[in-house]
Amino acid sequence: MVVPGGRSLGTLPDAKARCQSDARWYHGRMTIEVPERELGSLRLSPEQARLEFAVGLYAGRRVTLGRAARIAGVAYTEFMHEIGGRGLCINYTMEDAMHDMAMVDKLCGQRDA
Repeated sequence: MVVPGGRSLGTLPDAKARCQSDARWYHGRMTIEVPERELGSLRLSPEQARLEFAVGLYAGRRVTLGRAARIAGVAYTEFMHEIGGRGLCINYTMEDAMHDMAMVDKLCGQRDA
């Protein structure tokens, strides 16, 4: 990310993240410009800016936990700890639970064979 005045906040990873603007979808890398006056007192490093962006997407249920971790550039478990430390809940649906239970059944069946 680059802000006016040349201050860089880094570049988002080449993930399959897409944002819609003027009815166009962006693929690959994205640059976000934020006015210097809005960032000056925040003192965010590029890594912190990516993490904040990823947490926001995850909290808004726009991306999965794994995808948010990849956007943030951190390990899955590290991202889990980060959202837990912020008091955010893990977005875990009944569908997720059913999928996990089916996977456990499948794996246990493979072990018994």
